[in-house]
Amino acid sequence: TARSAEFGAAWLHRAFDLQAVLFHQRIDDAVVRITLPSTRFQRVNRDRFTSGGLELTAGTAVGGMTLRGDLTLQRARIADRSIADPTQRQPEDVPDVFGALYATAPLMRQVEAQARWRVAGATRCTNADSGALERQAGAQVFDVGIERRWTASRMLGALTAGLQVENLLDAALYDKCGLPQAGRTLRLSIRVG
Repeated sequence: TARSAEFGAAWLHRAFDLQAVLFHQRIDDAVVRITLPSTRFQRVNRDRFTSGGLELTAGTAVGGMTLRGDLTLQRARIADRSIADPTQRQPEDVPDVFGALYATAPLMRQVEAQARWRVAGATRCTNADSGALERQAGAQVFDVGIERRWTASRMLGALTAGLQVENLLDAALYDKCGLPQAGRTLRLSIRVG
């Protein structure tokens, strides 16, 4: 059973926009992963999973450049009468802080430069070999790219081609314990419409 509550406010101005949302979520009988004495994993129901925090989004235009950003600050916990150790009450793979900053700027006619900075805070995860909970470092990831747009036809609309280098500095950003996202990636994209 999930219960959620959000309260948000937005400030829209001709030069910028800013939005803030306070949130709280409670999941009763939440399914979480535990480590058995044999170091094997098992999924079990816990009394309650809660998370609450603040989401911020903002954007502005400076000259020809557009800037957008988002930031989430949260506190997530597992509540269960069978857990005596308070360190066991932090869920796995849930960072307390994450966000991104995006920038786009025109280079020349129909060509746009793009940059993105993504940040994820530290998490906790269970080591598959030892079964122990470990701190997993967060990371900062930089993406850059260019995009060119053409008007194809009335029927097809616009044609957009892009070239991006994601995770430019080849940082290790983990989704799960020992399972990183892709390293440096070259992406070619073509969109119609």
